[in-house]
Amino acid sequence: MIREKQRYGRKTACLCHRKKEAFTPLIDANGRPTGGGKCWHPSCGQSFHPPPVRTSATSSASVEAASTRQHVYHTPKGGPHMQITVTKHSNGEKRAFAAHRSGAEWVKGVEGIERILYNLPEVVERVGLGGTIAVVEGEKDADTLNRIGITATTNPFGAGKWLDSMSEVLTGARVAIIPDLDEAGTKHAAMVKASLINAGVAAVGILNLRSLMPDLPDKSDASDYLERGGDPEVLRRAIEAACVDVESGNENSIVHTVPKIDAMALPPTFADLLDSIEDDRQRIALLMAAITVIGAILPGVRTQYFGQLYSPALYLFVVGPPGSGKGSIGPAELLISSVDEVIRRESIEELKAYKKEYAFWKLKGLKAGLPPPDKPDRKMLLVPADSTGPVLIRAICTNPCVLTFDTEADSLQSAFRVETGDAGPAARKAWQGERVSQARVADDLLVSTDRPHFSMVLSGTPDQIPVLVKHVATGLTSRIGFIEFPEQTSFRDPFKTGRDRAVEVAKSMRHEICNLWRFVRGHADEVGFSVELTEQQQQWLYEHYKKRFEDKIEGADQGTTLRSGIVAVRIMTVLTVVRGWFTHHHLDPVMTVNDDDFKIGLELAEYLRLGTDSIINRLSAHTSFKTLPNTKRKSQIWYDQLPAEFTTQDALDTGMKVGIKRASVFSMLKQTDDIEHLAHGRYRKRNVPQTRGP
Repeated sequence: MIREKQRYGRKTACLCHRKKEAFTPLIDANGRPTGGGKCWHPSCGQSFHPPPVRTSATSSASVEAASTRQHVYHTPKGGPHMQITVTKHSNGEKRAFAAHRSGAEWVKGVEGIERILYNLPEVVERVGLGGTIAVVEGEKDADTLNRIGITATTNPFGAGKWLDSMSEVLTGARVAIIPDLDEAGTKHAAMVKASLINAGVAAVGILNLRSLMPDLPDKSDASDYLERGGDPEVLRRAIEAACVDVESGNENSIVHTVPKIDAMALPPTFADLLDSIEDDRQRIALLMAAITVIGAILPGVRTQYFGQLYSPALYLFVVGPPGSGKGSIGPAELLISSVDEVIRRESIEELKAYKKEYAFWKLKGLKAGLPPPDKPDRKMLLVPADSTGPVLIRAICTNPCVLTFDTEADSLQSAFRVETGDAGPAARKAWQGERVSQARVADDLLVSTDRPHFSMVLSGTPDQIPVLVKHVATGLTSRIGFIEFPEQTSFRDPFKTGRDRAVEVAKSMRHEICNLWRFVRGHADEVGFSVELTEQQQQWLYEHYKKRFEDKIEGADQGTTLRSGIVAVRIMTVLTVVRGWFTHHHLDPVMTVNDDDFKIGLELAEYLRLGTDSIINRLSAHTSFKTLPNTKRKSQIWYDQLPAEFTTQDALDTGMKVGIKRASVFSMLKQTDDIEHLAHGRYRKRNVPQTRGP
């Protein structure tokens, strides 16, 4: 007797009075039993039993289908191959069923059927034309992108089901992977990327949708981005920018999408400067360079953040291969050239006056027993990048404001070299607004400042980054805002770059910017200038960075996220000051950030944060020295062989035994958290039990 098949939870069984194990359950596209199946026991006559029908009105209402969509997978020649039917019920439950083509009919199930890419004929055609393919999660997203003119594909049955045979179809193509914003999507994107690289794609990259819309909720996808008002053109450009050439060896590089800044919302000064630059990334790089150099001459303007007053000093590093367009930041240096000329001219006059006083003292004062006049420090705004560490530290201590601007970033490596006096700690303290000092025994020199104001604008190739910032443990990297330029795939017209126009605009602005500097310098001590955020803006800023800090999917560097808020406030400060000065030619003691400047500052800071986070991830992966307890390289052997307390000479001798260079030993002594500096030339290991003598 044939008995009805019943479903108990996810377990399905045949209730024949003989062998229950003879029942083969029917499996859906997600690998779950449907409640039906086939019984192979002779007493059932090998009959097919459909899923039991629920008779309860309440149960049937709860699973009533709200929507059903079907997606057909086609062969490269366009013939139907496989069909996925997705049913979404009113209670939110979503079920998927698969079928394959057999002759002129659809037959349930896809066991033994080749898994192919969705939208395959269009994908093959696009690959043949050398175009870009977007790989998304799910047929719905692929259809959404295809409707707006972006060739998109996906694999059947969701995340984690990508096959290497699918990658082979995309060999030689440019591919951008757009994962859903959840943990499964992150793992899926990494798996797909590795498979594509092995298959020999020309370029590949992962596009994080939060780089386009920071407040997208978890589990969002490309369709959600567009439904929430995302710009299709911005998405299209982001997909192109995400693809990084594999042959260049930089497939781990992430070139983030440039924020779309409304020129009409910028202060008119910046809008005029950017007007002739057509490339979006060059425009943003020049804008950030201009903000940085103007912020460098405003030490008298302060903004409160976390209970501390910060001046608008910023560190900017524009990175890109040769000829990628990073030189677009050049005109920004002209903005403050008049300020530097005035400071240097005043310094020369002070030195001339000193020479006269000194000559008079030698003639009369020396015989009278009077002390010699104090020699004035040489003043400057622009400090050469190839200065040694002591020169840079001295300039920071003896000048109200200092700026290093150089288009060859590795020129600065001498300032951060241990043998020539590492200025790295001073740069970190200056960025934070902490006290910087320098002492030399040779000439009894002591200089210090409680209000350092040091700014940097650098550009260079990716290979120059490790030379300047040897590893991320120093904390300097997370204080630098990075903008990455991709390698150029076509030759641009050298006569239509717009840079000449930007140079002329910068020259026309430098006189008024010099007047701004004079005004701030003349009134800062007497009045004091401050920039404030409204309560609503403070709440927005807090919520934005709280979400970034707690975001487990993006995996952002927490140090960078914490400091990015300071960067945002500093950018807003410069925008507010420039807008006020060029509008009224006057500054109020207390200025409030308007909503346009707040939004622009937050978008620029977020763009820099993503760039810095990308650089830190790469440095962390390739650094030759990591935190001591996590490694067994030479540095760990050196650390293990040191006594609990040791001298500098002990460290050098141990380093020589294990093959570590003298400069590297000094670097580890200064930058390793597991070593405590007790006194001059004496150190102690941290977390080592200490014994007290009798």
